[in-house]
Amino acid sequence: MCTFFFLKKIPETKEETSSLSCISHKHHTSFFRIFREVPLVAKFSIFLMGFLQIILVSTTLFLPLLALELDLSIVNIGFLMGAMTFPLFLATLFSVFEDRFDRMLFNVGGLLLSTVPLFLLVAVDAPFFIALLSMLISLSVAIIRPASLGIIASHISHEDAPAAATLQIFANRVGAFTGAFGISMIANTFGIRISFLVIGI
Repeated sequence: MCTFFFLKKIPETKEETSSLSCISHKHHTSFFRIFREVPLVAKFSIFLMGFLQIILVSTTLFLPLLALELDLSIVNIGFLMGAMTFPLFLATLFSVFEDRFDRMLFNVGGLLLSTVPLFLLVAVDAPFFIALLSMLISLSVAIIRPASLGIIASHISHEDAPAAATLQIFANRVGAFTGAFGISMIANTFGIRISFLVIGI
């Protein structure tokens, strides 16, 4: 409380206020300009960053719930989530490898890799296969994320890097909200397995 009153008494000059306003305006202008000016492949990659968050949030929320429906123990659910998380550590390795080839091929391949396990989760009941499918989904994320980031970075100048980072964060937040709220509504209405089918489609 004391800190609040102290900060409130600090005088704010017109020059400081004007500078902050200019920086904020310039930042937001760059934000929209970048999205307008980057080529379609970069726009697609920004969209993919948001879609990856839908996949991650949805699987993190609903895979444990699916495991509970199959009467798995808390320990087994912990192993399931650990198995799903492990492939994400490979993203750095993939980024080094993807720099030598067309990154868009890795985006397409990663999407195809994620689609198959999402469809199979609709019907699979064995815990081992659920863990295997969850690892494949995370592996696809580990493949797509560095490829998408590389594509975005290759079409962004050094001066626009901060605004581009904000654009990616915004896409991630939209994806997280969609995964947490939108897919939850589908799962609540039609069932958890149907939510995986919708994400796969």
